[in-house]
Amino acid sequence: MSAQEGGAEAGVPAAGEEAGLADEPGGASTPGRRDEPTMRDETTMRDGPTMRDGPTRANASSGVSTPTGTDEGPPMEQHTYDVVIVGGGLFSCCLHYFLKRKKPNITILILEKEQTLGGYIKTEWLEDQGKNFLCELGPNIFKISDDSYQLLKELNLLSHVRVLNRKLLRYVYSGGKLHPLRLTIWGYFAFPLISVTNKVKLLYRLLFKRYKRLSTYDEDISVEDYMRENFDLQHYNFLLLPLIYGSCGGVGSISAISFFSRNLKLFDSKMNSLRVWQERARRGVYPVGPFDPVNRADRVDCLSGGKAGGAAPPPVGLQHSFAQRMNHTYDQAPSFNSVLYRQDTPSGDTVGGDSVGGDTIGGDTAGGDSLGGEAHSGPVNSGPTTSGSESRSPERGIPESGIPSNSSLSNDECATERHAGVDAMKGQRSFADTAPPVEGCLHFVKRIYAKCKRAVLQVMPLFYPQLAKKGSKAYEQKKKKKILGKTISLKYGMYEIIDKLKKNINKKYVWTNEEVDFVEKHNEDTWVCTIKKKHSNKTACIYGRNVILTVNSKTCANIMRKILPPEMKDNLVNVQYTNIISVTVYYHKKDITLPPNCFGFLSADKTNHILGCFYTSNMFKERCNDDSVVVLTLYMGGQNNPNDVYLEEKEITQIVSKELTKIFHVQNNAQPVILKVKKWFDSIPFYSHNYERHLKRFLNELHNPQYRNLFVDSGWITGTSISDRIASARDLSEFMAASVLAVK
Repeated sequence: MSAQEGGAEAGVPAAGEEAGLADEPGGASTPGRRDEPTMRDETTMRDGPTMRDGPTRANASSGVSTPTGTDEGPPMEQHTYDVVIVGGGLFSCCLHYFLKRKKPNITILILEKEQTLGGYIKTEWLEDQGKNFLCELGPNIFKISDDSYQLLKELNLLSHVRVLNRKLLRYVYSGGKLHPLRLTIWGYFAFPLISVTNKVKLLYRLLFKRYKRLSTYDEDISVEDYMRENFDLQHYNFLLLPLIYGSCGGVGSISAISFFSRNLKLFDSKMNSLRVWQERARRGVYPVGPFDPVNRADRVDCLSGGKAGGAAPPPVGLQHSFAQRMNHTYDQAPSFNSVLYRQDTPSGDTVGGDSVGGDTIGGDTAGGDSLGGEAHSGPVNSGPTTSGSESRSPERGIPESGIPSNSSLSNDECATERHAGVDAMKGQRSFADTAPPVEGCLHFVKRIYAKCKRAVLQVMPLFYPQLAKKGSKAYEQKKKKKILGKTISLKYGMYEIIDKLKKNINKKYVWTNEEVDFVEKHNEDTWVCTIKKKHSNKTACIYGRNVILTVNSKTCANIMRKILPPEMKDNLVNVQYTNIISVTVYYHKKDITLPPNCFGFLSADKTNHILGCFYTSNMFKERCNDDSVVVLTLYMGGQNNPNDVYLEEKEITQIVSKELTKIFHVQNNAQPVILKVKKWFDSIPFYSHNYERHLKRFLNELHNPQYRNLFVDSGWITGTSISDRIASARDLSEFMAASVLAVK
C-alpha cells in the first residue's frame, strides 16, 4: 500500500506514492566536479554569475545533467537583485518560473550549494552489460494535483505522463511473508493481518464518530498512543507503521497531528496550513511598505547582459507566447484549426487550452486555475468575433466559404491568389510577372495547391465533426480528469520537470557550488547574503530586495543566526530529520520470483533495514530496455536504522542481498546487481512532539517588521510531496506579485 493511494501525500519514495525529497538538500553531495566559479574579495560582487547547468541531457556518469556551455557574465559592478533564492531545488525552479511569468523584468538570482539544480530530484541513465536503465535516486512517482497538472501542461509534459496501472498490488511484509493489500473495501476485509473484529470496530467508530478528534487534544499525541486510545494496535502495526516507515522513515512516536495532516492529508490542521501564502493573503498579512523593484534605476535586467536599467526582452517562453497572439504566425495547420474553431464555437469565443501533449506554452495561464484561457496549440483569431460575423483586414480580402481570416501561412497564400500579381508585404508587383518561366510555373502550381487544400479543409469537418471538439474546453477538462489524482511518473524520469524549468532560467543568474553563510539586513529595503566559496576562506556579498530561503530547518537556523532570537533558532535546530539510502538493483527473471501484478511492498518488520521497495520495471516498462531482468528500487535507513547511511557500499550490498533473499524467492543463491547507491543525509523531516506548535511560533516570528521581504518556504513548512512544492511555489509567487513586487 502507498500513503498516497490511501488518501495521502507520502513524503518518502518508500511510501509508494511519492518521494518527499522535493525540497532542497541539507547536506548531500552530487557526484562529479566542475571548475570552481571565480569570486572577488569580501563585500564585493563576484565577476558575473556563471552556471554550468544550461540545456542538459541525461548522463550516465554524473546522473542528471551534462553542461552544454556557459555564457559571459554581466559587467563587473555591484548589483542589487530584485529576488535572491537560496537553494536550487524543485521549489526554487518553480518559483523562478512563476515569478518570471508574472513579472518578466525582475532579476532573480538562484544560489545553489550543489553542482546542479533539482535538489532531491535526480535521474540517471545507467548501463550494465549492454542493458540500459533509468534510475531515480530521489522521488519515483507522485500524485498529480491541480497545480502540478497545470505546470506539466504549461511545460508541455502531458504527453510524457505515465499513469501507474491501478491493477498493481501493494504488499505489506510481516512475519517473513508478503501480504497483499487491495485498495477496496473488500480488499481491506480480506487483509489477513488485521482481525475481523478490529475491522468492524474501526468502521463502526468511524461511521458513528466514536473516537476523539485530534483537534480536541490540548497537547500533542503520538500516532501509536492515539491509535491505542481510540482504535487498536493491529491497524497501527500493520497499516500505519509501514506508512510511517515509507513516508518519512520515522517511528511510532511521530506527531499524530502532523502525520495525519501532512503525510496522509486526512484533515487540515487548524494550527498550520500547507498553503501558508494563501492563508496570509486571505488574512491580508503582507510585508510592511511594499515597493516596486521594477522601477528601480539600479535594476539589472535578466536578459540585458547585466546593464543597469537596460530594457530586457521577456523570457523565451513569454516571447514565444506573445508572438503567437500578437503576430498570429504559426507553423501548424491553421486553416484546419480555423474550421474546427467555427464548428466548436458558435458564439465566437476563442477555444482555450492545449491538448494533452501540445507543443506550446500557454500564454496567460500562470497562477490561474482555468484551463480555457488564452493558451493555444493552434492559431488565435486576429480580432474579436461575434456569432454572425467576423473581423476582416482590408488587405486580406473576404474569406471564402466562411473560413475565418486568421493570419496564417495558408491564408497568406489565399490572399496572394485573390490579389493576383501583387506582393501584399511590399505593395509591389509579384515575382510571378517578372520571374523566369520555371519559377512562374512553380508559382502557378502553388496556387493550384492552395485551392485544393482550401477545398479539402472546407469539406473535412462535414465528415469528421467530432474533430471539432479536440480543442474545446470540455475536451481539455476531460483529459485532465483522466489523470487528476492519479499516481504518475514521466517518460524520461522526474528530472524532465527540472530540465523544462531550466530552459526558462537565464543561466547567468544561477550560481552553483555556492553556500550561503548568513543573511542580515543591509538597509531598509535591502538584504545582504554572505556566501562562502567551497574549499576557500574567501567570501562575497549578494544584495537583494527580497530573499527567499528554501533550505531545511537546520540550515535555515544557521543562515538566520544573526537575526533570529536564540530560542527560535534552537527550535529550528532541534527539528529531527531521517537519513535515507536509495538503492537500485536488478536480478535476472529466472533467478527471482515476485508476486503477480506487484507494485512493491512496505515493511511492517521493526528490525528490517529495508523500509520499502518498488518493482520499478513492472511499474513503468520504459525504465529498462531488457525484459529479462527485474529492476527494484529500495530504501533503507530511517529512524530505526540511523547508522545505515554511514555503511560502506559493500556492507549495504550484503544487507540488501540477505533481506531480499528472505523477502522474495531467490533461486540459485543469485546475488543482486547493484546499479546505484545514493545516500541522503537529513533528507525528510520527522515530526516529533509539538512540531506544529514550534513551527507556528517560527512563522509568527517572520511576520514581524524586521523580517520584511525575507521569506522562508521548504518541505518542512509546506509539505514534502512534489505536488506540495509546486503548489506552494505558485502561492508564494502570487503573494509576492500582489505585495512586494506589485506596481505602484
